[in-house]
Amino acid sequence: MKRHQGYESLVCDIFGERGESSEEWKVDDQVKEACDVAIASLSESKRSSLLIRVRMQRALRLFYGLDGGDGRTYKDIGREFEVSGQRIGQLRTHGLRLLRHPSRSKALLAVLNSSRGNG
Repeated sequence: MKRHQGYESLVCDIFGERGESSEEWKVDDQVKEACDVAIASLSESKRSSLLIRVRMQRALRLFYGLDGGDGRTYKDIGREFEVSGQRIGQLRTHGLRLLRHPSRSKALLAVLNSSRGNG
């Protein structure tokens, strides 16, 4: 599996289905901050237990390498969490689905739109 790296990969995975092109915007500090806020907002989801929400946030940050370093594989993250790589894939998929929800993606999309042409 290809390793995903950084905020650009995260944003492409969130908005890729909507036809957003990474060539149309620049990942700057505002975009990074908006992504961090969106990921942090996952803890507000009441449909999952707190442990699941925290693991989902951490899995996304590790997968995309948002805390510095390279993005990690499902298997690597699974070893750290003591679960299967498949379970990490499920957490990532669920997290991305939540991040695509308009209540979370609206602010990020506004920041992306303001970053167009600034680079």
